[in-house]
Amino acid sequence: MDLLCPLSTKCRKTSFPAPWLSDVLRNNRRELQSAERKWKKSQFDADLISYRTLLSKFSSDVTSAKTFFFKEKFKASAQDPRKLHNIFSSLLNPPAPLAPYSLTAEDFTTFYTEMIEKICQTFTSAPTSSTLHSQDSATPPLKHLSTVAEEEV
Repeated sequence: MDLLCPLSTKCRKTSFPAPWLSDVLRNNRRELQSAERKWKKSQFDADLISYRTLLSKFSSDVTSAKTFFFKEKFKASAQDPRKLHNIFSSLLNPPAPLAPYSLTAEDFTTFYTEMIEKICQTFTSAPTSSTLHSQDSATPPLKHLSTVAEEEV
């Protein structure tokens, strides 16, 4: 098995956690996700109410954590106008989201048609449609299959 598919390790892509996300908020988020899965599985009204309650609490906790984090950040950089400006700039002008990249069926077709043409150009003597047609007409059409003995195989 190791010869055909050797064991390899991949580094997990890590994203930097939000600085205001504490261990308590992470646990609350886990409980919220658990409640959501439970409600989706059961579809009971009681589970939906529980999920909505946890969602509301988690949302308000995150908002207050962000507020506290940025208040502290403003206090720490109150004496440095450059840092203060960078904080305000990051909050008021977040980076623009990437434009959605959409491909159409025509783009897909064009790409593969051009790829096939490039591959055909690399061959010195590519068969033409007339030679392919003449080869097809020389062989009789297949109408039935004959049985094959085990020794022939």
